Amino acid sequence: MNSAMGSKYDEEGNETDWWTAEFLQQFEQRQADFVVRYNNYTLPDVDSVIGALTLDENIVDEIGIKAAYKVYQNFRKTEAHPFKVPIEFSSWSPNQLFFLGYAQGESTTYTTKSLQHQLKDEDSPAKFCVNGPLSVMPQFAEAYNCPVGFPMNLPRVTCKSLNHPPPG
Repeated sequence: MNSAMGSKYDEEGNETDWWTAEFLQQFEQRQADFVVRYNNYTLPDVDSVIGALTLDENIVDEIGIKAAYKVYQNFRKTEAHPFKVPIEFSSWSPNQLFFLGYAQGESTTYTTKSLQHQLKDEDSPAKFCVNGPLSVMPQFAEAYNCPVGFPMNLPRVTCKSLNHPPPG
């Protein structure tokens, strides 16, 4: 697991161990939670995702969508926000459209053979690049009214603070 590489370098790029032992332990536990969650993602008639192999990309996907959502929400608060929902999508909220746009970016179809090959890659299959991060975002569950425990509203046992620097 390479995701803790940032713990080896300070803000100047100098090699130093600057994370506390306690924070590193918490970080490693959150990584383990990621691995377990993604190991449970399976493709019928193919196989399961290998959470340890896809860990770094899964973390990046989750941090990326959370950051994009925060930026989007901040932009919507500005006067410069020109977005008007087209009439064809008027039954969808702006937040629902944001998540739909994210999911469409990964929308694709695969053959069984290409999925088998993809499961050996460091990227999770597209379905899990979407469902993985969104299933632990309360904002997604709220936008789509997903009940607690629903596959797209999982308990928050995952890396809530992987994208935050350690204290101290």
